[in-house]
Amino acid sequence: MNGDMKHLTLTICTLGLIATASTSAFARDGENKPLPRSRAQMAELIAFDLDSSFPEAEMVQSGALKIDRDLGKITVLVQRKFECPGKKLCAQTMPAVVSYEFRMTDLRYDTCGARVYVGIDDRTSIGGERKQITVTDRTSETCASIGIIADTEAVIETEWVAPSGQLIQGRSILEGTRLQ
Repeated sequence: MNGDMKHLTLTICTLGLIATASTSAFARDGENKPLPRSRAQMAELIAFDLDSSFPEAEMVQSGALKIDRDLGKITVLVQRKFECPGKKLCAQTMPAVVSYEFRMTDLRYDTCGARVYVGIDDRTSIGGERKQITVTDRTSETCASIGIIADTEAVIETEWVAPSGQLIQGRSILEGTRLQ
């Protein structure tokens, strides 16, 4: 398989796994009643500019963004590239999908009518980092734009304290297709 075909196959498999794991309209509870359909929306991530707080920053192959307003969650899923050093024998298994989950804290509209979702993942109470995601869904935007702008943009701002006590900040930008 050439590189483009592998990328397409991995993207399709990743999105298929995500869709399978999502709430289904046909799932049933203990009384055999259909569960309500989730209002979750997904977008394929097509461009990645990840800061150093993401261990897989240099190894991203594909990804997806999921917004589930029913559960109040924003999830970023990242598929890492398969890497095998030259002239080595490696197991032919794909790396696991890495998931970042944020608790949705705000939903608003900007001055152009774009929907803006904000989510937080704060682990500072256990010595971890604080990540805030701001997702802009431009599908309902009414302002004219200059240049090519992605239908969906996610900005992740990260803060953590280094062992030296210095506050470190990072900023990552992800661009994606239309939320559906």
